Amino acid sequence: MYYDVFCSVEPKKLAVREANARLSAANEKKAVLDELVDRLTSELNILLATFKEAMDTKESAEAEAKRCENRLDLA
Repeated sequence: MYYDVFCSVEPKKLAVREANARLSAANEKKAVLDELVDRLTSELNILLATFKEAMDTKESAEAEAKRCENRLDLA
């Protein structure tokens, strides 16, 4: 009877060990990818802030050029 139980349980124990090993590998890979996503998100935020600043400067320069053009037309 013990032999029959052992024969049915042992493959299940091996399957659980393999599944736990795959789970550990997947969790490690997920942690690496989460770190990469966080780093890229912070870089994106920096780039977006720089872009917004550049666009604000551009719009300001365009508005100044338009104002100067209007003054020139009036003169």
